[in-house]
Amino acid sequence: MKLTSLLCGAAIVLALAAVPAQAQVLKNGATPTGVPFNFLDPKTNTMRGFLLDIAAEVAKRGKLQFDLQTLDFQSLVPALESKRIDIITSSFAITEQRAKVVDFAVPLYSFYCGLLVPQGNPKKLVTYDDVKKVKVGTNMGNNIIASARQNGIEFELYSTIQDLVRDLNLGRIDAAIVDMPIVDQMMKDKPEYKFEWVKDFKPFSKDYYSFAVRKGDGALLDKINPILTEIKKDGTLQTLIKQWGLSVDIAP
Repeated sequence: MKLTSLLCGAAIVLALAAVPAQAQVLKNGATPTGVPFNFLDPKTNTMRGFLLDIAAEVAKRGKLQFDLQTLDFQSLVPALESKRIDIITSSFAITEQRAKVVDFAVPLYSFYCGLLVPQGNPKKLVTYDDVKKVKVGTNMGNNIIASARQNGIEFELYSTIQDLVRDLNLGRIDAAIVDMPIVDQMMKDKPEYKFEWVKDFKPFSKDYYSFAVRKGDGALLDKINPILTEIKKDGTLQTLIKQWGLSVDIAP
């Protein structure tokens, strides 16, 4: 009887050891309008995107489970601060101002904002001085706003890039300074959009992007930073960039 009990006990211990540890569940936040980084696919009514693919890779390697919360851009940081989400996995530029209220993971990729105009550039816009004389738009939360204002440029502000591009198409504004990869994807999806980038326009700066966590959440950063660094080094990030057809650079 004792031997039987011991064998049964050993079997239970081995069975328990074979059960994988439960994945840590984290709520991640992303906007539904950041094509192709994070967006609601109307064909499937599901969230997709380059950044959500990176998040899925982080979850797989880190034994994490993400519970995606769809939010508008202006709600991302408040949701993080109020603990409605644990991490921002949306297209979110690293800036000095934002770093005061969130902690950023290692930089992942970078790109410029460009000057978008109707085909043929009818207003002949090239310089900041040119842009000052016309009605120009950008999206709320775009970190070029402060730099542009320092150069005397005031914007028509839009809650989404989709609304901004619609008004440019309708002639309600003359130009837009906006994230190039997002609009490149929109022009692929909607050939009726006849726009062009002003090649000689000099962007204010090159923006770097990554995930963000609550200020002081070093434990989560310690979990995800090595994985993100690995993804950059082992070719996974480059593969995803090619899959999504993005015009971005991998951050050093």
